[in-house]
Amino acid sequence: MNLAKDAVRRRMPADVDKRDNQVVETGAAPGATQRGTSPYDAAMLVRKLPLVVGLLVMIAGCASTESASPQPTAALDRPAVAPSGSPEAEGQSRPLPPAELQGRWWTWATSAAGRSNPVEDLDGHACGVGQPADVWFLAGTFGGYANRTCSVPTGRPVAFPLVDQSCTQAQCWNFMATATGKAILDGRELTPQRMEGVPIVVDSVEDNPVTSAAGRSTSYGCGLWVQLRPLSPGTHVLRIEGSSGDFALRVDYTLYVSDTPAAGDAPVAGGTSAPRAA
Repeated sequence: MNLAKDAVRRRMPADVDKRDNQVVETGAAPGATQRGTSPYDAAMLVRKLPLVVGLLVMIAGCASTESASPQPTAALDRPAVAPSGSPEAEGQSRPLPPAELQGRWWTWATSAAGRSNPVEDLDGHACGVGQPADVWFLAGTFGGYANRTCSVPTGRPVAFPLVDQSCTQAQCWNFMATATGKAILDGRELTPQRMEGVPIVVDSVEDNPVTSAAGRSTSYGCGLWVQLRPLSPGTHVLRIEGSSGDFALRVDYTLYVSDTPAAGDAPVAGGTSAPRAA
C-alpha cells in the first residue's frame, strides 16, 4: 500500500499547493503569484470604496468650477455700449486712417468763423455746425478751458484730439516730442492713438481762426487722438486734457445722445469723403 501511495503521488502533477488560503498556480510565469480574495481583503475594499467615490466627486467639482469661471472679454475694454442697429453693432464702424481723420477734422475746425466756430465755442452752442454724416467730431480749444453741453445723434462714431497741430513736418516732430494728454469718459480713462506727422489736405472758409484765408491747403497733421464707436443713448460725461510745450487745454463735455438731430447738423454729401467748407 505504501508503495502504491508513493506511485500515485509521483503521478500527480505538482501544480496545485494549498497554503493558508493561497492558490499558487505553477502554470503562471516564473516568479508570478496571484492571490485569491480573502474575507479580510473584501472587507477592506468595502471600507475604502466611499473614500474613492468622494475623491472622484471632488475632482469633478473642481473641473466644473474652473470651466464656469468668467473669462475676460474685449468688451470690458470699451468705454460705451453701441446701441442695437448702429453701424458699430452691425460691424460697419471702422476707425478712420490718420491722414483722412486729421484732414477732415481740420476742415471741420476751419469751416466756420467767429462765434460759430466749434473750436472757439465755449459752451457747446456750435457743436453741430458742419458735422459730417458718418462721424461726429468734438474739439479742444485754441488754449484754455471750455465747458460744453452737446447733443449727439445715436449711431454716430465719435472722434476728437486731445492735442493736435497742423503745421510743417519739422514742427510736428517738435510738437509730438512733448505732447501728452488724457480723456476720461464716464469715469473711465481712454487710450489715445499717437499720430505722427502725416500729409493732410484742409479746405477752409474765409476768416476762419486757423488760416484766416479761404481755400485748400496742404500741411502735416499730428497729435493724440481718440476714436470711439457710437455711444449708447443717454447722458455721457467726457473730459479732454492735452498739452505740448507751453500750450495746454481742457474741455468738459456733457453729451446727450439721442435720435433727435442736433442743431446745426449739416451732413456732408458723400459721407465718407472729406467735407467741404460751409
